[in-house]
Amino acid sequence: MDTITLIQQCQAGDTTAIEVLVETYQSSMYRLAILLLDDPAEADEAVQNAFISACRSIHSYQGNASLRTWLTSIVINECYNILRKRARMERLKERILIFVRLFAPTKHPENKVIEREENDLVWHTIQTLGEKHRVPIILRYYQDLSVIEIAQILNIKEGTVHSRLNTARERLRKALSHLKAEDYE
Repeated sequence: MDTITLIQQCQAGDTTAIEVLVETYQSSMYRLAILLLDDPAEADEAVQNAFISACRSIHSYQGNASLRTWLTSIVINECYNILRKRARMERLKERILIFVRLFAPTKHPENKVIEREENDLVWHTIQTLGEKHRVPIILRYYQDLSVIEIAQILNIKEGTVHSRLNTARERLRKALSHLKAEDYE
């Protein structure tokens, strides 16, 4: 079955055509998802959600890109959604750990004071960064915005956001290198 006929039949709601669509592209879409997510369960979820989304919006497919390209973009978007969810969970875990550190009884009460001083030092060090590096750091780590959102807000490319974040993190790492990891435990 040629691609145009397949698309037309899928748009008409032909379940056999939808099965052919899934069978034709599932393995390549799964390979892409596993490369992006590095987790089989999440890759399955992304591909499943992508095919559901594709079937729901197949009527809007206009043929400006190949069917494979169109499906690939849907899979990538689903993977980004999962990565954002994963990042939110990691930030939540970090916040819970901070909360526990701040309010859990410690053997040495001065540890809380030391940690607050270190947090203040990190914030002060962030403030010493130039605007083009400080703003992305604040948007990313204090406002929990994604790289895509930061790029849109600052009207710059996503690659530029990544570059600025990497540069800022490296500068912060150098400026704060005197703090030891064991001080946080």
